[in-house]
Amino acid sequence: MIGPGEHLCTPCGDCRQRIREFATPATRIRVVDAQGRLLRDYTMEALLPDSFGPENLTL
Repeated sequence: MIGPGEHLCTPCGDCRQRIREFATPATRIRVVDAQGRLLRDYTMEALLPDSFGPENLTL
């Protein structure tokens, strides 16, 4: 995830859910500034705890 300037820009709630549909709870989401410097490193589980994912659709 990259955002303008030096401000932390994390995915919005809708984006977090969409990413989760294709990712595992352990998937890393890295937030960088406009120069590519790492600001934060999250797991999908940290960004969207107790999420609904593809595994919840199995019958």
